[in-house]
Amino acid sequence: MQGVGVAIAVVIVYVALFGNGFQPFWMTQEKNAAPNSAGIKPTVTNVAVKESVVKPQSSVVKTATTLGTPTSTIARFILPLFHSAFAITTNTATSTEWAVPTSGNPKSVSVGSSGNVYFTENTGNKIGKLVPSTNVITEWTVPTASSGAVGVSVDSSGNVYFAEFSGNKIGRLVPSTNVITEWTSPTAASQPDSVSVDSSGNVYFAEFSGNKIGKLVPSTNVITEWTVPTASSGLTGVSVDSSGNVYFTEFSVNKIGKLVPSTNVITEWTVPTASSGLTGVSVDSTGNVYFTENSVNKISRLVPSTNVITEWTSPTASSAPYGISVDSSGNVYFTEYDGNNIGRLS
Repeated sequence: MQGVGVAIAVVIVYVALFGNGFQPFWMTQEKNAAPNSAGIKPTVTNVAVKESVVKPQSSVVKTATTLGTPTSTIARFILPLFHSAFAITTNTATSTEWAVPTSGNPKSVSVGSSGNVYFTENTGNKIGKLVPSTNVITEWTVPTASSGAVGVSVDSSGNVYFAEFSGNKIGRLVPSTNVITEWTSPTAASQPDSVSVDSSGNVYFAEFSGNKIGKLVPSTNVITEWTVPTASSGLTGVSVDSSGNVYFTEFSVNKIGKLVPSTNVITEWTVPTASSGLTGVSVDSTGNVYFTENSVNKISRLVPSTNVITEWTSPTASSAPYGISVDSSGNVYFTEYDGNNIGRLS
């Protein structure tokens, strides 16, 4: 009877541990998630453009600074049916927030070479510019009413490109002249959600409902589109690295993808954390991939070479971080859609 009691106790302990997602060291094996790759054929279209001159407004805003502690995790996969993670604590980081003058739900953010921070105001229908050194925010109204401005990206010449989710357009603001130019997406109701400009001036964008990655060549008005292999993936963020690879987030299926435009190959990786609400993505000069976890209020960094993910919780509760951009000094700027703030992690 004593042996039976010991056996029952072991079963109870095993169920208690494994039922809560814990795996003992002797059953773990660390590995990379196997990606899926597919070659696809793009479509090419010439589109018409429209130009408008708009009047900006400037405001001086206050800041709030918070010291936060991040958590680092290394994803581990245990047999086909089990998953666990090993967590460590790393250095602290300082988070600074600027309140946006218009209650316009800031969504995406991009840092120019001069250090100015551009962002979109989704419900306010504006493009904003923050000068961190002076705390001055300038805003331009988008010509298309209720355009649903979302993604934004600044090129090397200071031109500001943005996506109009509801207007189904890609826009460009030239801050020095206040001129906004708009291109309509060839795919009807595609809902472009984000943009990223490469070193050659090509503008890549993600189509949330169109399920495509697009490329606009502003000098020729030509748009090329690639369909993502995973259906209804809910494309949100997009970012081009120094090699021309296009990274993107798939909100609906919890994946990160990479498009190699020169070969038309798309590769997808499933993110270990379920239902994290992947939205914005930005690749820094060393290849680190920063992204926002909209559903869990975190800013994250993936180091592809080591598979280490570091997460920082936003100091504003339920802020719903969305857009993200890394400057040349390694400062990470992000938008808080529900917190109505612009944040910086440094």
